[in-house]
Amino acid sequence: MSYTAVVAGLVERFVTVSGLDANKVLDYEPTSIQDTPTLYMILDEATRTQNGQVTAFTYRVRARLCIKWQDNQYAEQELAAYINSIPAAIDADPQLGHRITAGMAQVVELIGEYISIGGVLYRVMNYFIEVKDKGGWQSGI
Repeated sequence: MSYTAVVAGLVERFVTVSGLDANKVLDYEPTSIQDTPTLYMILDEATRTQNGQVTAFTYRVRARLCIKWQDNQYAEQELAAYINSIPAAIDADPQLGHRITAGMAQVVELIGEYISIGGVLYRVMNYFIEVKDKGGWQSGI
């Protein structure tokens, strides 16, 4: 499975979350955000291992949910609605629409922080997603 297929599968899962639609799920890091909440993905790392005739690939994708910070209470309340719903969306289809044939996707870590994008402060939650798949040697994985 290619990284392109991983991103397509994750987008498909994220748009099932209430409050997120195709316009609010990005496969790149934006320089500005027009509407919140917005979720964007970046690849943190990928590892490829081979053992005999089996090749394994693990992608670690950061999905960053951005909530415009206006006052702390409002931002935290809005963020709270997504803490469990984003992992649940992945758990509902860990094979990402049959894109993963010998593995799965799962949220393995959540880390909150504040970041500035385009000079605007956002309260964010980083969802770290590990996507693992295996294939035969020379399978393209």
